[in-house]
Amino acid sequence: MFQDHAPRKGFTKRTWIFLLVFTIIIVTLFYTSVPSLFTLTGNVISENTTILGTEIAGSLTIPEISIKGELGDIEIQGNSGFLYVESQKMPLSNFGFDKIVLRSFDGKIEFNENNISLLKGKAKQVFLNGISLMPDFQGYIDVYLEPDFELNSIKIDKNVLIKNLDYIASGEITLGDNKISLNIDNENLFIEDLVTTIKIESNAFYINGKVRILKITGDQEISILS
Repeated sequence: MFQDHAPRKGFTKRTWIFLLVFTIIIVTLFYTSVPSLFTLTGNVISENTTILGTEIAGSLTIPEISIKGELGDIEIQGNSGFLYVESQKMPLSNFGFDKIVLRSFDGKIEFNENNISLLKGKAKQVFLNGISLMPDFQGYIDVYLEPDFELNSIKIDKNVLIKNLDYIASGEITLGDNKISLNIDNENLFIEDLVTTIKIESNAFYINGKVRILKITGDQEISILS
């Protein structure tokens, strides 16, 4: 004779709670262990972020770069064109170099080896050749630099993320704790996820930070993945 069987019960409430807690733990472990390098605001690395990668420093041919976000204090030297501060239009010298200092700058900058093609944003304070512009202004000051400002130097002390670079470069690179030195001469340089301060000076691009991927192809074949 066949016996009647009661229908199977589904998961109990306690089982569902256990599965939910287990899933949360697994997801948390995944996101804290995967080497996702950065927490980003635009192109800026938040100060409490642990930066992974291989240590890198060097001086290179100046590439084309576009960065944005809360970039902190920026120092720029160059000439020609106009600097717009709120509604004021400030003429810049066509001879010699003007020094522009932006305190707590939040905006976008694009530049290459010759000029700044875009600088637009806001800053807490703006100085031109040591003189504070609009010192009594409350809040952030709108700033705009006329395109094709002839660049002599630029300095950004805050760590920024350069997502990738791929260009023909020359210069010197130092890698890792062992201070491996590389000299490159008109070779293809590919960089991905470079976190660095930025300095342009004496026709060189200075970096000092960490990099996740670096490849050099040309007279030498070098690959770094971290």
